[in-house]
Amino acid sequence: MPKSYGQKLKLICLAEIFHELTDEEHPLSLKEISDELHRRYDIKAERKSLYDDIEALKSLDFDICVTRDKTTRYFLATREFELPELELLTDAVQASRFITYEKSISLIKKLEKLSSIYQAEKLHRCVHIDERFKSKNKKTYYAIDAIHESISQNKKLTFYYFRYNVSKEKVYRHDKKLYCVSPIALVWDDEKYYLIAYDSDEKKIKHYRVDKMDSAACTEFPCDGHDSLKNSDLSLYTGSHFGMFGGTKEKVTLNCDNSLADVILDRFGNETMLIKNGDTFNVNVDVIISPIFISWLFSFGNKIKVIHPQYVADRVIQTAKETLSAYD
Repeated sequence: MPKSYGQKLKLICLAEIFHELTDEEHPLSLKEISDELHRRYDIKAERKSLYDDIEALKSLDFDICVTRDKTTRYFLATREFELPELELLTDAVQASRFITYEKSISLIKKLEKLSSIYQAEKLHRCVHIDERFKSKNKKTYYAIDAIHESISQNKKLTFYYFRYNVSKEKVYRHDKKLYCVSPIALVWDDEKYYLIAYDSDEKKIKHYRVDKMDSAACTEFPCDGHDSLKNSDLSLYTGSHFGMFGGTKEKVTLNCDNSLADVILDRFGNETMLIKNGDTFNVNVDVIISPIFISWLFSFGNKIKVIHPQYVADRVIQTAKETLSAYD
């Protein structure tokens, strides 16, 4: 590299060295910084010029700190993302079933580049991705992009919707009907990504698994039906669903053991009113009556009971009988 050209790049190269090679536990001396500039970029730097360069980086909001023992050393103290934040994002990528295994690896590598190489090693050691539970649909990212485009432009979205059969083959719903909906929002629920949208034909709000979409595309047709679900109601809509299964929405009264107070508040929100009743409490909640909701009830055994409406209690009893009959 010509000397003059290298000197023009020195500040950028120095910033990269601080970003990649330093953190609070790994500061570098001026000699080590100079050696790295020469080794990596063939740039020679004198001590005095490095002082000036470090001050220049500080003026550009680089939080470069100094440690002093026998030798003065420098390190980048703060970054756009702190290590705990990167750990949270990495965990989210690992847990997200709608992200393919290959894309999960790719995203985590990009997250690692936002830290020093030493912090990246810590992140990498925490990566445990179970490929069995990851989506196989590599078109999910194109679908997400199309959905965001549709929402931002207030245009309808078209896509094909599918499920897998016992041979693990795609089976398109309704003879490969092209769905056309007005997207409202993307919701992450139970490690899966869902599109909440208005179906003009059925005049109702519906939701769709993003990883079960194919050939999603933004159209030129304007959205409609958004008044059916205002943003303020979105949390209520998602909170009433269990596993985003469809079904009839109903206000249900549950009688719960006092030990389940934390469970109920986690599920339905801290604003939920708990009506004390000795060793138990009652709670009125809006839920979608679905197999997942009934399974959720069963998971708490005799510590939770539907007391209203009766038809919901009868459905729980019927499901329990059918489950027992499978073991006769």
